[in-house]
Amino acid sequence: MFRRLILVLLGVAVGGAVYLAQKRAKETGRGFLEVLPEVPGDARRVMDQAVERVKEAAAAGREAAGEKQSEIQSLLNGKS
Repeated sequence: MFRRLILVLLGVAVGGAVYLAQKRAKETGRGFLEVLPEVPGDARRVMDQAVERVKEAAAAGREAAGEKQSEIQSLLNGKS
């Protein structure tokens, strides 16, 4: 089971690297092997952007939950 998980994660990582390299090659007009050394930087940038979006979404969710909590509390206090 653990072995399969490792293989799946490895496959996702390789697939992602190939995707990023192909995307960069298409954007720049250079060959696949020429852009391959740039993949780690691209992957890091994609991860940083994803982490930032997750942080923003979590902050928005906390804010919305706080507003709803206040509404619920005022409804409960009004009915008591």
